[in-house]
Amino acid sequence: MRPMRIRVEVSDLDSIEAGSALHQRAAAQIAQDTLEPHQIKYLKYAMEYLHEDGDLEFDDDAAVSLGDDDGAYVMCWKWVSSEDAGIPSRNE
Repeated sequence: MRPMRIRVEVSDLDSIEAGSALHQRAAAQIAQDTLEPHQIKYLKYAMEYLHEDGDLEFDDDAAVSLGDDDGAYVMCWKWVSSEDAGIPSRNE
């Protein structure tokens, strides 16, 4: 299957942003429907106990990959500052 490209005009961005919340809810529902119950438990644990606003965040539809041992990898967003990455600040 070939990837599909969609041309978007700047004037369309407001409509896309308005629809993004609906898309996120739909994606979360799809994830809940496609994840096994034990995978959902890993995701819920990560969201409840590991989440830190602005530092470590989990999407409602995050991928969950079971490990070879007793655990799973849960996809997340981890904040990395420019300073930590050794990249000059854009504000200087």
